[in-house]
Amino acid sequence: MSKYKIIATLDENNVNNFEKVIDSHPDIVEIRFDLLSVPFITNELSQMLAKWNKPIIFTYRRAVDSNQSKFTHLEFSHISKLIEKFNSTNNFLDIEFDNQFPIFQNFQNLQYRIIYSYHDFHQSISLSKMKELIFLRSYEQERKSIYKFAITPQNSTELIDFLENVRTLSIDYTIIGVAMGEIGLLSRIFGDFYGSSFTYCCVDSPKAPGQISIMDYRKFRKYIILDDVSTITRF
Repeated sequence: MSKYKIIATLDENNVNNFEKVIDSHPDIVEIRFDLLSVPFITNELSQMLAKWNKPIIFTYRRAVDSNQSKFTHLEFSHISKLIEKFNSTNNFLDIEFDNQFPIFQNFQNLQYRIIYSYHDFHQSISLSKMKELIFLRSYEQERKSIYKFAITPQNSTELIDFLENVRTLSIDYTIIGVAMGEIGLLSRIFGDFYGSSFTYCCVDSPKAPGQISIMDYRKFRKYIILDDVSTITRF
C-alpha cells in the first residue's frame, strides 16, 4: 500500500504564514480559493506557492459543500494565470461531482489530476450511490481520477459501513473516504486501513467538521507499532 498522504487545507492566514505550513511537513497543500480574497489570489498567492516544491490541490468550495462561513466570489479570470502556471500532472483540481459549471474552465484539457468530491454534512452515503457517482465520471478514468466522499455518519454502525464501502471501492479506484464530525475521527487518522489514500488535516483551526491538526494526527499515529498497515490484521 502506498503511503497515506497528509493534505493540509489552507486559508489566507495559513498561506501568509507559509513557513509554518512548511515546518508541519504535509505531503500536499490544498489551496481553498473560497477562503482567500481576490486581491490576495491575483497579487500574492503565486509568489507564496513558489516556496513549495510538492503537490498542490486547488479547490473552490460552494457554500453548500462547506461548513465555513467565509466565501469569496470568484471568476475564472481571477485564477487563470495561476492555474496555467501550476498546470502539471503532479498537481490536482478539486471538482464537485454535481457541479456542472466548475470554476476551473476546460479542466479536461489540463494536465492536473482531478479529485471529484462529494460532501454531505447531514448523513452518510450508500455503496450504490457512490458507485453511481463514480460511473457518471467513468470517462475520466484514463487520467487516474480520484474520488472523494466526505459524509456525516449518525452512529458507529454507519461509520463502519462507510469505511467498508471505501475499502471495497479502493480495489478499483483511488478513493478518499472522510467521515466528518467527532464520530468520524477514525476515518481521518486510520483511513488507510480501509483503502483511503489521503487524509485532510489543518495547520491551526479546522476547515471541516472533525478535522484535526497535523501535529495531533502524528501523535495518534505514533502509537501504532506497525506503521506498515499492510501487515496489520483488519477487522
